[in-house]
Amino acid sequence: MKFRIYRIIFAFCFCVCSFGAAFSQAVTTRNRYALVIANQNYDDYKISTAIEDGKLIKSSLEARGFTVSFYKDLDSNGMKSAVSKYAEKVNGDKQAVSLFYYTGHGFSENEMNYLVPVNNGGCDSLDEAKNLSFRLYDVTDKIVCNTQIVVIDASHGVFFKQKGTRALGIKGVLSEVKTKRQSSECYLFSAQPGESVVDSKGKTKTSVFAQAFSDGVMKSEKTMNSLFADIKANVLQKTNNLQSPYSSATSVDFAFNGAEFISLKKRLNAYDMELVTADFEAGQEKLLDYQNRMNSQHSEIQSKMESSNQRVLDAFDEEQDIRRKAHERKLMAEKEQEAFLYENQKTHVQDMKDSYAQVNFSGSQELSKQPNPYALFKRICMIKEQVYKTRQSISQEESVFNTNIDDMARKKAEDVQKRPLTITERDKNGFITADAKKVREKEIEEIYKDAAIQKSMNSITLYEQFASEESVALKNLKETYRRLESKTFIASSLAEELSYTVSPYDEYYQGWPVQVSGSLFGNDDFINFSFLLSYKQLTGKNAKPLYKMTSKQRIRYEHEVELYNNYFASNTPVFYLNLKYKIQRWGGPDEYRFIPLKFQARKYQKNKTVFVRGKKDFTPWIFNMVPSYEIRTAKEIKSAESKVSRQAKKEVAKVQKALPVEQIGRSGLYVAFSTDPNDGLDGRLENLDVFLLWASGKYGFMGFVFNYDFHPAGIDGSGDYGFGGVMGVNYMLGRDLRPYLGLTFMGNNDYHFIAKAGGGLDIMVRPFLLNFAYDAVFDYDCTSTEGSFYSRLINPLFGHELKVGIGFAW
Repeated sequence: MKFRIYRIIFAFCFCVCSFGAAFSQAVTTRNRYALVIANQNYDDYKISTAIEDGKLIKSSLEARGFTVSFYKDLDSNGMKSAVSKYAEKVNGDKQAVSLFYYTGHGFSENEMNYLVPVNNGGCDSLDEAKNLSFRLYDVTDKIVCNTQIVVIDASHGVFFKQKGTRALGIKGVLSEVKTKRQSSECYLFSAQPGESVVDSKGKTKTSVFAQAFSDGVMKSEKTMNSLFADIKANVLQKTNNLQSPYSSATSVDFAFNGAEFISLKKRLNAYDMELVTADFEAGQEKLLDYQNRMNSQHSEIQSKMESSNQRVLDAFDEEQDIRRKAHERKLMAEKEQEAFLYENQKTHVQDMKDSYAQVNFSGSQELSKQPNPYALFKRICMIKEQVYKTRQSISQEESVFNTNIDDMARKKAEDVQKRPLTITERDKNGFITADAKKVREKEIEEIYKDAAIQKSMNSITLYEQFASEESVALKNLKETYRRLESKTFIASSLAEELSYTVSPYDEYYQGWPVQVSGSLFGNDDFINFSFLLSYKQLTGKNAKPLYKMTSKQRIRYEHEVELYNNYFASNTPVFYLNLKYKIQRWGGPDEYRFIPLKFQARKYQKNKTVFVRGKKDFTPWIFNMVPSYEIRTAKEIKSAESKVSRQAKKEVAKVQKALPVEQIGRSGLYVAFSTDPNDGLDGRLENLDVFLLWASGKYGFMGFVFNYDFHPAGIDGSGDYGFGGVMGVNYMLGRDLRPYLGLTFMGNNDYHFIAKAGGGLDIMVRPFLLNFAYDAVFDYDCTSTEGSFYSRLINPLFGHELKVGIGFAW
């Protein structure tokens, strides 16, 4: 009985309190006003969904207790009048909440936003557009109220062709939107800067943004920031991330859920208050009867409640102590794991450094079974440097020897010429005789011959001495090149060849941006690229959109994100990087091609791959090694250049093959031989056609044709000829096959009108073309006198024609 009395008391108090709260909230919702303008039927660039969007928003806001002023297709004067009337209504209410919703065209200029009336759609200049349009701030500044919400859906694209003018929502528009009253003003736009809304293309009566805003207003009980976030997520989901609304940061504490209190107030107003009063008076009498008994039991109930509360507090303290100890154990385990991973990483890196240090870089050192690229490159440089310096030394030695021999020969020759004449060498006048002169010249010649022989012998000796050393060096060089190009190498962050930085978690893309760089072969930033390490790849758990997560999933998700953000911020090793690559000689003696094959990011803990990129995701690049010594022969240089050229052509062909086939009409000049339509398909080629065609759009073509008939059946006994036009359509099958359908109209010199309809196939090995075709022929004889004109027109000569041709295509 006591509990029944308590239930009656509590029910009555709850009814009274609910009535008071509902009445209070209903009062606050009386101050809600909205202005909705939907401009759709512009002179140019009509918007298909604007009016339906405005009607949807009007009904949603009215359901939430707003007094809505709705207008559609307003010109300049109409928009000015609508804004003024609305401002007069709102400005007199200091506690008003105002919502301005505009759907239509808009644009920006010099970081100023403009709303476009329907009579502004056909403007030819920017100044004219600005004069006829309204600045967004001019509209919002006229409305003075406690809370102002501005929603603009004007990112439909450029509405006139004036250069430099863009639709509201395109880059440069939203940067100017700054709230002047931070605590009482907020903005929501249907698209981000630089973006336009996704066109529904007639599939829906309303736009995606309007439907999302209406759903948020009707379903959500959240304040502005949370509501705008839900609307953005809804639009991103429905447009496959193609459209992302923009909202200004706001601290406006307002929710649309006043409609429930209005309906409650209506229900209470409809209730018979006299009956409530009567019941209340009757209940008061009963309450007085039971009040004494309740007071007598109050002290007993109070003592029991205090005892129960103490037990609850004790249990809560015990639970908190258990949670604290568990958290401490978890932190300790994580620190031990981090220390273990760090020590393992240091040991692994030191082992790799020690293995690299053991490699002997001497040119004569035998190659190890698994050489690293640094050892091979060092060996190549040392061998080439050795060959180059030896050649240079031999050249210098040879030059010094030859200079000395030439000096000695010249001195001997001068001594011969200066030697005094003997009696036998003089004539009667005391001058040298001709025979004596010849003897001395022969002696000088022998001196220079001996010098040349000595230089040749010295050169032979020097180069024979170098030849054996050079052959061994070149053999080692070729073997090193072979090893270098046949191996697959790995650059790893474990060996400090790669380094990476991880940026804080990106909520929009749900991943961590990673920037990778590496210094290989003496080149700084030899490797530099970035990738996104997603939440699922790193944690192995699916990441739903935030608005789809339950509160438990959200807490777990945020814990994982914060945990890994702390790891990256404290340089805790979470994963390491491996890059497999090959090296290829390219062009000159010191030009090499770096060919990435596979890039991996692997977790330390379980050595599990979390991210992979293949060969197709990278572009090979060329780098140079120094010092540069050219020790190849002319034949080897030419062979290397040919190899590079062939490789480049193959790669260009692969790229072209991967590109989509461009559809273009037939263009070309070709000569075709055909059968005579009067003889049927007998296979004899008796006609010559010359076609000149050019493309008309992507799939069409037109042109001229000249026809000559070889058999002497014309009016002058020497064969017929004619001129005409060609038109048709074609389609590219790959890059070499082009089927087509065409019509030909032609007049002959023997007064025959000929029409042909058929099709064919072009086989192209550009710039050459091979053509095969078939035509059904309509031949009307204009010289015939048999029958009436109508009977001859409907009973012409029909035939068939086969063609084969060759020419050029472009």
